[in-house]
Amino acid sequence: MLTNLGKIAICMAMCYLPYYLVFRKYTFFTLNRWYLLSSLVVSLLIPFIHIKTNTSASFNRILSIEEIRETGAIIVNILVPPKHASINWLLIIQGVCWIVAAALAIRLLFTISLLLRKAAKHGITVNGQRVVYQHSGHNSSFFNIIFLDVDGLTTDEQQTILAHEQAHVRLGHSVDNLFTAVLKVIFWFNPFVYLMAASLRQTHEFEVDALITSKQNPKTYAGLLYKMAVCYRLQVLNQFSSGSLKSRVNMLFKSKTNGHRKLQYIVALLFLSIFSLGFIIEDKIMTGRLPHIENLLLHQIAKPSQPATSTFQVSKPLSLPSTKLNITHVLKRSDVTKDTIRIKAWATDSTYVDAENRITYLYGDAHIIYGKMKFIGEYARIDENKHTIFVRKVRLEEVDLLNKTHVIEADSVVFNTETKRALSYSTVKFKDLPQKP
Repeated sequence: MLTNLGKIAICMAMCYLPYYLVFRKYTFFTLNRWYLLSSLVVSLLIPFIHIKTNTSASFNRILSIEEIRETGAIIVNILVPPKHASINWLLIIQGVCWIVAAALAIRLLFTISLLLRKAAKHGITVNGQRVVYQHSGHNSSFFNIIFLDVDGLTTDEQQTILAHEQAHVRLGHSVDNLFTAVLKVIFWFNPFVYLMAASLRQTHEFEVDALITSKQNPKTYAGLLYKMAVCYRLQVLNQFSSGSLKSRVNMLFKSKTNGHRKLQYIVALLFLSIFSLGFIIEDKIMTGRLPHIENLLLHQIAKPSQPATSTFQVSKPLSLPSTKLNITHVLKRSDVTKDTIRIKAWATDSTYVDAENRITYLYGDAHIIYGKMKFIGEYARIDENKHTIFVRKVRLEEVDLLNKTHVIEADSVVFNTETKRALSYSTVKFKDLPQKP
C-alpha cells in the first residue's frame, strides 16, 4: 500500500513539473485543463499497471519470497522468529490516515448536501438551470446550480456574472472540482493533489475568462473582477472571483501563445511515458527449480560474501556401529526415500538461495532436519544437485529405533542424501543422550 502511494506521489510530481515550469504560462487553457486531468488519472493508474518480461540469466542477486515460490521451491510456511511485543507504528499510521480520510469524506458529503438543500429550497429554474439568489457575497456554480448575489450590481454586470457561471456549467468544470475534492479526501497527505487541484481551478477561470472577454471589453471585465473579489471559497464550487486575481487579469491582456508550442506537450508526453516504464515493467528472472524446503526461515535476506568452502582433509567415511548410531538400519533407502523425506532448514542470521545451482546457504545457528537426523552448526550448505548437506561446527543428533538419541560433534560433516553416508572432517566426538521416555 505504502509503495503504491509513493509511486502515485512521484508520478504526480513528475507530471506537475512541466505544467508549473512551462505550460501554465501559455494561453492553451483547454489543453492545460486536459493535461492536468489526464495527469491525475494516469498517476492513479500507473502503480497498478504491470508488464512482466522474462529474462534468462545467471543468478546474481537475491530472490524475493515471491520469486522463490515461482521457481518451484516448496515452502509450506515461513517461520518468523519470536519477537518481543512492540507497538506497530505502521498500523497506527494507517489507522490515522483512514480516520482523517473518513472525517474529510463526511465533511465533503455534508457540504454537497447543504448546497443541494439550498438549491431545492430557495432556487428557481431559469433556462433549465437552478438559480439561487442569495446575500452571501459570492457568485458560484455547482453542476446545474448557480448561486448569485446581485446586490449593488448593474444589469450588465449581473448578465456578465450569469454568463460566466453558465460557461462553467456548460464546460463541466464541476466534474473536475468534484474529482479533485475526492482525491483530497483519499490522498489528503499528498501535497501534489492540492497543487494540481489549485492549478486546475485556476485553469477553469482562465478558460471562462477567455470566453467572456471574446465578446466583452477586457478592461470592463477586469474591473468587475476587482469589484467582486472575495475570500470565501468552497472546494466544489466554481466561483466568479476565485483564483489569483492578479494572474487572471494579467492573462486577460496576454498575447496568444504561438500554436507551434503545442509540440512541447508531445515532448512532455514522451518524456513522461519513458519515465513511467520504470514503474510498469517488471523483470522476471527465469531460473531452475529449488530444493524441496518445507520450512524456510527468512529472518534477513542479504547477499553474503563468497560462500566459504572447506579446506580440511577428508579423514574417512563415518561408518558407526549399529549399537552407536544404528545408521545401517535407520537410513536404508527402503525405509526413507527422496520422495518421503523433505529437508526442514532455517538460520538465525540469513538464508541465501542460489536458484541456478540449486544450493541453499544458511548463516548463523543453522538448523537442518532430515528425517530423524538434526544438524546444528554455524554455517550450512544444502546442494540438491550433489545431494549433499554440508555443516560446519556441527552437532548431529540422530534418534534410533529404540528412541535413543546419539550425538556427533565435529568441525564439519558432509552428509549424502542418496547414499545415506556421512563424511567427517577433523575431530569427531560421540556421545549418547538419555533415552527418551
